[in-house]
Amino acid sequence: MPVPARSVSVSLSARPSLVHAGISRHPGGVEDYRVSAHTLHLYAWRGRIDCAGSSLPVRFGHVGFHPPGLHTVYHYEDRSCEHIYFHFQPRGQGGEPFPAMADWAPHYAELRESMEHILRLIPVNRERAELRLWDLLLELRDLHASRDPERPRAHPGVRKAMELIEKSLHDPLPTPRLARETGFSQTHLNRLFRVACGKSLKSYALSRRMERARYLLRHTDFPVRQVAAECGLFDLQQFNKLCRRHLGLSPRSIRGRP
Repeated sequence: MPVPARSVSVSLSARPSLVHAGISRHPGGVEDYRVSAHTLHLYAWRGRIDCAGSSLPVRFGHVGFHPPGLHTVYHYEDRSCEHIYFHFQPRGQGGEPFPAMADWAPHYAELRESMEHILRLIPVNRERAELRLWDLLLELRDLHASRDPERPRAHPGVRKAMELIEKSLHDPLPTPRLARETGFSQTHLNRLFRVACGKSLKSYALSRRMERARYLLRHTDFPVRQVAAECGLFDLQQFNKLCRRHLGLSPRSIRGRP
């Protein structure tokens, strides 16, 4: 059922199912749509969207969410309007609130890169594409949460490193690059992590990869080898050892637990 256009609830408890995705281009004017799936858009045009009694302004770099079945009217102000879109169905229960429209222009380049990567994956490996979409939705959730004035604030260097780690769990960044991307030395960044998390940068990154492994083993039917690859580990023997060391059980035993 449609919900108020200013807020959209999206379940992130399981990998979403992709329905359709692509890059849409429009010559301007007015168009209306009704999509039977959740939609995620990254806009590169100016205009507005009317839906559920609300009018939402659209500008370059805005990210929009719409629930299924909602009648939306697009008003394009530019002569050539483009956006990347994903239509998807959540598989999990519950939901987390997302604003129907948010300005993420400073993150446009990296968001577009992530979305284009998903589009390239779809014809090659749809399951992996859905996993990347799940990662992107979680990243957007964290971006929205970062604007919450009540949320505790970590050091900016720690927050930046955490964002990079979450975006690259499947292809881990080496510690020197993480330090370089945050503008701090490895020694100083490690010190910041020990203060914020009680562990080194390397230990924190590995713990996040192992938590990802635990979730994938319990909640997907991916083969163990694919789960390991999704966590940036391509040596099954090493993956088994890390699971036992950090999660207390072998991958197959974790999969068999409720």
